[in-house]
Amino acid sequence: MAQSRIRIVDVAEALGLSTATVSKVFVMSSLNAEYVAGFFFDC
Repeated sequence: MAQSRIRIVDVAEALGLSTATVSKVFVMSSLNAEYVAGFFFDC
């Protein structure tokens, strides 16, 4: 099964943003998700 991938450059172009901005948003959102998961499931 072929896996389709979304590239940061494609998202940046679609939103009219730089790749650095899009990359930073992805990193921050994944860090926040890890924090929330750790808060609830790290007993």
